[in-house]
Amino acid sequence: MNERPIESTINTTLEKIKEMFDANTVIGTPIVTPEATIIPYSKISLGFVSGGGELLDNTPTRKKNESAEGSSDTMNFIGGGGAGASIHPQGFIICSKDLSVRVAPAHVSTPIDRIMENLPQYIEEVKKLFEKKHT
Repeated sequence: MNERPIESTINTTLEKIKEMFDANTVIGTPIVTPEATIIPYSKISLGFVSGGGELLDNTPTRKKNESAEGSSDTMNFIGGGGAGASIHPQGFIICSKDLSVRVAPAHVSTPIDRIMENLPQYIEEVKKLFEKKHT
């Protein structure tokens, strides 16, 4: 069965989106230094729209073609598609040589945000304190 024109429009739009974005867009290429490996990460917001329809041309001056349903009216497809995206850097994952991992935000807006972002590091520090007490 032949592909419908709207399906072709949607598939073309999705293929173009796939060409623009891949996993390396969200998780960036690691930057290796002697002290640590730094991995940038981002948030992507993406939207697309695609649509179309058939324009029935039933003017008496036009030559009539038989359609699949047996009608003598000519069907003309009209359609289009579009996409929009935004990429916002979120921060960096820092993997130190001593095997500690922490997150450094790209933007810190409030002290509470800073505390929440560093919470895993704080928990590790508290664990180390308790381990020292019990040994």
